[in-house]
Formats: sequence, structure tokens, C-alpha cells
Amino acid sequence: MKGKDGRAKDERRNRRVLFVPVGIKQRNAKEEPPVFEVLSSSELSMLATASVSVLASWDEGLVDGQAEVQTGLFSHRRRLLRDAWLAREAYQVTAGLRRSGRGTSRRLLEQSRVMLAGAAITHRREDFDAAEKSARDAVASAADDVQRCRALTHLAEALLKRAESEPDLMNWELAHAALKPAAKASVELGNPRSSQRHSRELGREAVVRCLRLEAATMMAELQVNWQKQSYQKIRERLDLAEDLFSGGRSLTLWPGSSTHWVRRNRFERLVRLEVDLLRSRLEYKLALENDDVDALTRSVQQSHAALEGLMRMSDLQGIGEASVVLATQLATVLAYQDSLGNDDIVDTATNLVSVIATGLTHCLPGTRSHLRLLDLAAQMTLVTRAPDPDTKWLCDWVWKTACAAAPEGDPATLLDLSTHWAMGADAHEDRKSSAEAYRIALRTRRRLTDGQVMLGHKEVWLTQGADVHGCAANALAQIDYMEEAVLAVEQGRSVLYSSVVAHPEEELETLSRAGHTELAGAFLDADRHYRGLADDFEQSRRENRRLLSYRDIEQQTQQLRHAARQRDRMLVAIRQVEGCAAFPRTGAGMEDVRRAARESPIAYIAPGLSEGSLLMVRPDGTLTHRSLPLLTAGELKENGTTYLHAYRDRLDHRSDGDSSWQAWGKALYDVTEWLWRAVMGPVIEELDGAGHVRITPTGLLAVLPMWAAWHWRDGRRRWALEHVACSYIPNAALLLRQQARGPAQRHLKALIIDSPQPSTGYDPLEYGGEELAQLRVTADERTELRGQKASLDAVRAHLPTHSLVHFNAHGYADEARPRKSGIVLAQDQVLTVEELRRTDCTDVMLMVLSSCESGLAGGRALDEMISMPGAVYSSARCSVISSLWATEQVVTAELFRRFYQHLEGRLDGHNAAMALRQAQMEVLEEHKHPALWAPFYVMG
Repeated sequence: MKGKDGRAKDERRNRRVLFVPVGIKQRNAKEEPPVFEVLSSSELSMLATASVSVLASWDEGLVDGQAEVQTGLFSHRRRLLRDAWLAREAYQVTAGLRRSGRGTSRRLLEQSRVMLAGAAITHRREDFDAAEKSARDAVASAADDVQRCRALTHLAEALLKRAESEPDLMNWELAHAALKPAAKASVELGNPRSSQRHSRELGREAVVRCLRLEAATMMAELQVNWQKQSYQKIRERLDLAEDLFSGGRSLTLWPGSSTHWVRRNRFERLVRLEVDLLRSRLEYKLALENDDVDALTRSVQQSHAALEGLMRMSDLQGIGEASVVLATQLATVLAYQDSLGNDDIVDTATNLVSVIATGLTHCLPGTRSHLRLLDLAAQMTLVTRAPDPDTKWLCDWVWKTACAAAPEGDPATLLDLSTHWAMGADAHEDRKSSAEAYRIALRTRRRLTDGQVMLGHKEVWLTQGADVHGCAANALAQIDYMEEAVLAVEQGRSVLYSSVVAHPEEELETLSRAGHTELAGAFLDADRHYRGLADDFEQSRRENRRLLSYRDIEQQTQQLRHAARQRDRMLVAIRQVEGCAAFPRTGAGMEDVRRAARESPIAYIAPGLSEGSLLMVRPDGTLTHRSLPLLTAGELKENGTTYLHAYRDRLDHRSDGDSSWQAWGKALYDVTEWLWRAVMGPVIEELDGAGHVRITPTGLLAVLPMWAAWHWRDGRRRWALEHVACSYIPNAALLLRQQARGPAQRHLKALIIDSPQPSTGYDPLEYGGEELAQLRVTADERTELRGQKASLDAVRAHLPTHSLVHFNAHGYADEARPRKSGIVLAQDQVLTVEELRRTDCTDVMLMVLSSCESGLAGGRALDEMISMPGAVYSSARCSVISSLWATEQVVTAELFRRFYQHLEGRLDGHNAAMALRQAQMEVLEEHKHPALWAPFYVMG
């Protein structure tokens, strides 16, 4: 036990370590140091009022003493921000000394910890940069292994905190890479052969910390990118961390080591609680994945125990995180009301109120935990109370306040808040509030996507808000904001491919004509340099991920960020020029959409929470809106997943013969009948006799055959393609790029890739002659690559110089990794989606992918159309014909023989759609089942 003099001595030592008064001007004792506060006093006051108002709406007794509590939390927040500013000032002095040694490293490390605590509140990039740089300097100036081990471990923790706060997923790459040297240093320091017992104990504590950090890094990453294969890895880290406390796995790391490694102190208790909380979060994830109520109950018990332990230790940050975890789990338990008794429901609701109240009275105002607790409180209030006007107003005000207070550097939290606000308002038919919230969500989703460097990282964030643009279009259309509703769908689809091919040539020409040629050229150079570095890094990461060290990733990341800053400076300079304030345009504007629809109407189809919407852009430029009551997100998910599961069962059980085929055939009939009632019936009514419509599908609609929708009439099935020719487009922006190529060439120069051999594990393609007979007659010139000649290099070499390309080959779709989907060529080489996107297809006007599943999009972001036709359409600006399922060779041969008869050498998307429609109508006269005649569709 330390007395008063001992505590004062510790405080004086900490001040010397942290703030190093040398070089910092002495201020008047009464003068407060400046505080960088990201929230205004009015915003902080509104957050406090929101917390009190929610608690008062539940129980007036919860409000007792809230004024003192909020005052104390405000003071603590200000103290942390003040200390962070002082530590940053002191760091400038310490770093300027350019010394190494035990004292210098300790000062830098403590300064970094204080700055990191402030950065977790402000979420400013500059604050994280300072904390991270101080940690790196602490590593460089470490005088011994103990200091280096501590500094490396803290650096990994700082990178994890930054990754959790900032939307740039490059931080996850750095956090994972930084854990490797930290773990290696910890293992070496904790080796039992070490002569110093104190060093061994510190090393073993560092090992436990590294295991906890690694599990926390993977767990936090799962919040945005759920991968089942990570589950076992996380559990192994957590099990090993627990066993290291008891010595159960001492031989795993150091042979001959003792059983009790970690000292019984505050560190051990805190890490144990953190490990328990991580395990609870993992169990909760798996419970949701497997729909396991018992596992969900166990995760609640674990979180409750962890929260109680953190409260005994007065760890405010831990209490906030644990409160959010436990409140989320309890809210999920309430969703399983059918499996709970009335008493259990009441008890769960009471516990949820208590947990949220505990969190709100312990979380610093404006932090992520505080905002998420307000979000949960508003959700619970709407669910558990009668939807009277006062309740609606309170929840709407709480969400609006939380969105306004969300830090600019934490858009992920803002996306969750605005989406939940919109859904809550939408559920109670408050269209105005719903539209306001969806506008915030759309802007935030765009920020999250634009802030990523690599396509894979962009896809992760697009998945997070996958339904936002469709639901936003519904809400905006309901209050007659028709153009804004169309643009919500238009700019929310195929963002990846649109961003890759975006080149604002017209805007740069305008800039050059205004006398700013050098500025336009500088931007193009900076943009090409940035994109080139991003492509190189993504490729090196894909090929050598296990070999890249922390130094490699750090160097590449710094280069990328420097290039991004250079590009941003060019953007700022361009936007200061008159008429260029919105440079560059993101996606198509409304006038662009109208231009794209001049040839054929465009139908934007968006499912919603309570009903869907059909937004039709006609050739004359008029907009129409029609509600689709059957196209809800729930109905689409149920019908779409049932069909896809039946199809996958058919592929997995081909040996069962007709039984698996019949089950899938029935599922196909069911989903296409629902498609008529939910979508295509209203679409055809709105077309007023138009012969061709371009459809922009949303979500699962992208993998369903809407041209095969049917209804009974005059005693037989009537198919949608009997009324109209359908083609799919990702968005109008990419359609405009295709139309900008001008009319299709009359000179048909064909490249035929026929039956590549050998292809291991695939049946021989026996009907290529019949399938390609008409094309061989129609083509003015042709090049054929058959058998072993159809290699990957040969295909790449011939693609740029042909106007029509026909693949008669085997293919497959990898739904989990859609960029790995592809067409199998000679010697089992695969032309993947990623390879095709990078391949030069300069002269190609029409590409036919006559292979199984060549048009099936994959991944969790279906609106991105990550597939073979999506890659070709975006990069080559040509129409693509592909299939949604495995095809029958005989019927496919007959289909394409008739298709080339009707095509007559006209290769544009409109004529391709009309020719395919005519061929399918002729084939279905003999082959009635849509599984045989309906797999192929046109994109373009």
C-alpha cells in the first residue's frame, strides 16, 4: 500500500515522463492549455440531454444524479483531450532531442498512449498520426529488449485502435503486419532460458497481450467482413491466451518453461475480462450465423460477467465497449420472442434498460460507445413502446442528435446511425425523416468507399450498406423526389467498376479551354500515379501476402497515402476554378440518365422494407414511379435464396439423377412465377408496348431470370419475353460509355474459342460445330482457337483485334470469391474475372460467353455485378451474352445457331437483345422448361 507521499511521487514521475517541460514555455498557473474539441458545447449538451431524455422515458428513477454524472464525464473528456494536446507538444520536444535510451523510449511510449486516448475521442487523422509516430520512435530509441517489446506491442495496439476508428482498411493490413514483430519480440523476451526473471514475466505478459490483440484485430475485422474461416483462428488465440495464465500450454512456445507465467495483478484481471468479452462477441456472431438461441444465451452470460468485472475495475473504456456488446446481444434475444416466455421477455427488457443506463452513465459523451448506446436506446424505445407521436419524436430527435455528433473521422458509426434512423422512420411511415436519414447514409457510404485504396476494400464497405440505395429510392419516391430517387439507385450500383473506369475527360477539356492546361495535366499525372500504385500494391498483396513484412506494407502504405494527398491537392486546386466546384462528377447525373434512355426505356427496380419501387425513365425523358407491394427485401431474400439453394443442391447431387433436377426445376418455376407478380407484370404494364427494356436490378434480382417470369393466360404459361426483350445493365453511366463508341461495325471479324483441351474434370464439348456453324457462315473474317491452341496467351493476343468474340468452353462461378470465377481454357488455364478486366478488348463490340454460370454474379455485394459480363462490359464497353446456370449442350447449340441467324451482323446491345429474344422464343416451342431455353441474357 502506498501512502499519500508515494502517490504524489508517482504523479511527479509520470509528469516528467509524459510532458518533459524543457522547451515548453511556462504558462501562467491559472491559464488552461488549449483543447482541440471536435464537438461544440451545444452538441455535447444535446448529447447529454438525449441520454437523460431516453432514461427518463423509461424510468424517472434512472435520472437521479444524472446532472452530476454528465458533468463528471464532460470534465473527464476535457481532461483527456487536454493531456493529449500536452503530450503532443511534449513529443515535439522529445523527438527533437534525437536521443536513444531507456528514459527517452519510456517518454515516447507514454506520450503515445496519452495521444492515442485523445485520438480515440476525436477520430482525427492527425492525432492518430502523432500517436503512431511516437510509438515508432519509441521502438527505434529502445535501449533494451524490454523497452523494444513494450514499444512494439503498443505500436500494434495503436494501429488496431486506428483501424477500428478510421474507415481506411489499409490500417487492418498494417495492424496484422505489426503484430508479427511484436509477437516475435515477446516470445524471445519470455524465453525461459533468459537469465532475468523480471524480463521473462514481462515477455510472457507481452505474449498474452499480442494474442489478445491478434484476436481483437480479427474480431473487429469480422464486423465489416465476416469470414467463417477466421472463426477457428480467433478461438485458438483466445484459448491460448487463457491457457498461458494457467500454464496449460507452456510447451507450445517455450520448452521447459514454468506453469505460472503471468503475475496475478491488474493486468491479468483486465486481460482476462477482455478475452472473455472477445469470446462472447465471437459466440454471438456464430449464434446469429447458426440461428442458435442457446449459444446466444451463453454469449449474454459471458458479456454480463465481463461487464461486472470491468465495472469493479472502473475501466471506463471497457465498460462502454462491454455495455454496447451486451445491449446488442440482449436486443437480439428480444427478437426471438417466440422462443421466450412472457417472464423471460420482461426480464430481458429490464436487463436491457439497465445495461443501456449503465453504459450511458459511464461512457464519455460523443465517443463511439456512447453514440451506439443512444442508437440502441432509440431502437428499443420504438420496439417496446406504443408508437405514439411523442415516442416517435423522441427517437427521431435522439438519432438526429447522434448523427450530428458523430465524429467526421468515424463514418462507419455514422452509417449505422443513419441507417437505423431511416429504418425506424420508415417502419412508422415517417417518409420525410426517412428520406433525410437515407441522404446522410448515401453520402456516408460514398465517403467510406472513396476512402479505400484497393477494390477489395471498397467491396467490403459497399457490402455494409448494400440495401441503402434501394431503400433510399423508395423513401424519396414516396415524397415525389423522383430524380433524386433514380440517382440513388443509379449511383449506388456498380460503384467498383464505375470508379475503375472513371476518367473525367470532358471536365478536363473544359478546364484546359479555360486556360488551366497545366493543372489538368498535373491532375492526370497524379491520378495515374495513384491508380498505378494501388494496382501494384493489390497485386503484390494477392501474390505475396504471407511474405510481406510490416516494413514492406508500411512503406507501400506511406507511398499510397502520399500519392493520395498529392491527388487531393490537385482536386482542391481544380475545384477553386469557376465552374469546377463539383469536379470530378461521381456517377451519372439525371441528364446523363435521360440520354442513356433515348434508345430504350430504363427500369430501375429497388426492393424496400415494406414495399418496392419501379422507377421508369422513358425515351422522351419522362419519369414514372410505381409501387411494388410484393417486392419487399424479406420476400426477395426468401424467394431468391430458396432458388439458389435448390440450384446448388442440383450441382452437388448430380449423381441423384432426375430427383435433384426436378427439385431445382420446381424452384425455378416458383421463383419466376413470383417474379411476374412482384416485378415483371407491373414493368410490362408501364412499358406501353415498347419492344425492349433495359433493367437495372438490385440485390438478388441480379441473379434471377426476369425475362423468364410467367403467368397463366388462355390455358398456358405466358412468358415475359413474349411481351418484351430484356437486357440488364449495371447503371446508366456504363451504358453511356458503351453508346459513346458509336454505331456497331458492319464488318464482322469473329474470334472463336472452341472446346479448349485438355480441361480436367469436365465433359467434352461435342456440339461446338452445330453451335458455331451459323457464325462461321455469317462472319466476314474469323480466327479460330480450338483445342490446345486455345491457351490463355493466345486468347489475350487475339482479343484486341476482333469485333465479335465467342467462347464455347467450360466455366464456373465462385460465389465466395467472384473475382476467381472464370472460363477454363487449354491446359486448365483459367481466364478469371480479374484477368478479363485487365485484358485489352479495344475492338470488341459483342462477346458471347457460352459456358456454364458465366453470368452469375457473386460476393456479398451483388449490386457490384462482379462477374465475367460485368468485367467485360465495364472495361471493354461492349455487350455481353452469358448464362445464369449450367446449360445443356444440345439446346445451347440450337439457341446460338438461331441467334446468329437473327443477329445479321449488328453487334450493338439493342439488336443482340432482340435477336436473343427471338431465338429463345423459337427454342421454347420445342423445349418448354425455362431451365433449357432461359439461361442466357444480354448485358448492355
